[in-house]
Amino acid sequence: MSKNATAAAATQGPTPEQIVKHFQSLNAQQQQMAQKLMELENELHEHTIVGNALQETSGDRKCFRLVGGVLVERTVKEVLPAVEENKNMITQVVAKLNEDLKAKSQEISDFREKYNIRFKNEVEQEQETKKQSGVLV
Repeated sequence: MSKNATAAAATQGPTPEQIVKHFQSLNAQQQQMAQKLMELENELHEHTIVGNALQETSGDRKCFRLVGGVLVERTVKEVLPAVEENKNMITQVVAKLNEDLKAKSQEISDFREKYNIRFKNEVEQEQETKKQSGVLV
């Protein structure tokens, strides 16, 4: 390829295949983020249940905590602060991930708008609307 052909290809923008590939990549990233968000929300719910259960028990009662795959015996007064701290950290991560997911959704929306990306069912609906539109007397 000559320098002029390379420069012309660079100024034309991405090919349709590149646009589709990038769009699919954005959607995959969004799905991964949503899946991770669901996992963290489930974990947050579990921490809430455990925290509520531990608050109702005496602090001297023994309980067990899984630490790095090892079950460790502790007391409620030792475990409850750790559970609450983990719950707070998960809450912060969930909030950040929600923000990131909204930003990713906006990025996808902007990308669709920029390259006029339409799904097959959207095109079919637009065609149906055009067929049905008419003047009623």
